[in-house]
Formats: sequence, C-alpha cells, structure tokens
Amino acid sequence: MKPASFLVTACELVRKMRMSYNITRSLYISGRLTIDKWAAVSLLRLYLHRLPENSFLQQLDLDGDAGEALPIEHPSWSGAGSGATYHDALRYALEHTSGEAVLGYVWEGGDQFTGLHIKDGAVTDIAVALEASQ
Repeated sequence: MKPASFLVTACELVRKMRMSYNITRSLYISGRLTIDKWAAVSLLRLYLHRLPENSFLQQLDLDGDAGEALPIEHPSWSGAGSGATYHDALRYALEHTSGEAVLGYVWEGGDQFTGLHIKDGAVTDIAVALEASQ
C-alpha cells in the first residue's frame, strides 16, 4: 500500500468513527414477518430512547387483542441512530418475530449493503450481492 493511500484510508476510518454511520434504506428482499403485540410493546418500552429515526416498531398498529400477531408491513430501520443500534436493538427485535424473510439494508452513500435472514426469530447475517441486468 502506498503511503498516500494509507493516509486516505486512515482519515476515512477516523471520520467514520467520529460520525454516525447510518442505514438509509431497509427492505424485504423476500418473505414477510409478524411480531406478537405483547413483544412489540415490551420492545418499544425497552428501547424507547434508543430507537432510530425510522423503526418498524414505531409503525405497528398496536390496537387490538393482546397476543395478536402484528404484520410488519415494512421492515424500517433507518435514519439517525440506525447504525448504532443495528447489531443490538434491531437484532434483538427481530429475534421476537415469526415467519421467514430476507431483509436488505443500504448504508449511507450506498457504499455498503448488508442482509439478514430471519426464520422464526433466528437471525443470520447473509452476503448481499448486486447484479445488473437489462
């Protein structure tokens, strides 16, 4: 590695450490998830002050019977605070879901793409590859 490129890489690392690195878009790649109403309310209380700007927990319709399975229409987890809570709050919330889905996340600037496979609360990191076609 040339000294100049090392300096640029080191400066970029310092910049990312100082600034929050957040998710700009989250989406279902396949499947759908639900979450029990009681679990959703508990998670909202637990993470009330740590949820990101956009969170699927805040978008749930909590009217109805306790124990009801609530559909997660959009797996939102983006905006301010999303990067800092990706490895703990998001994964913990997803551990309380039912169903099977693959979720995709686009990080700031589109320079990183991550994916999660969820099956009845089991959360696994997966590789995400982009493919171009005509």
